[in-house]
Amino acid sequence: MEAAEDAFEADGIKYKAGTFIIRNGDRAQLEKAAKDLGLKVHATDSKLGVATHPLAAPRVAMVHNWQNTQNDGWYRIAFEELKVPYTYVPIHGCARTRTCAKSLM
Repeated sequence: MEAAEDAFEADGIKYKAGTFIIRNGDRAQLEKAAKDLGLKVHATDSKLGVATHPLAAPRVAMVHNWQNTQNDGWYRIAFEELKVPYTYVPIHGCARTRTCAKSLM
């Protein structure tokens, strides 16, 4: 998956910079996912002349403090059932570093 770096037009439809572009995707699968999520998609055979850059999967971290583990558990169950990768980080691990982001690398 890529993101358009500038606005562009395809098949008479104008798109803004940041539009997601999926090349050679399974059209049926994409249309079903879009319908399920309430998203609009457009398939084209046009050659897109816009600069793009690849998108990385977002990273998810859950910072916990051991005081409210029940709520953490519900989120963890949802992430695991949906196969969303995440990192479970103790709050004291973040406190020992200058920024919590260092704990996630």
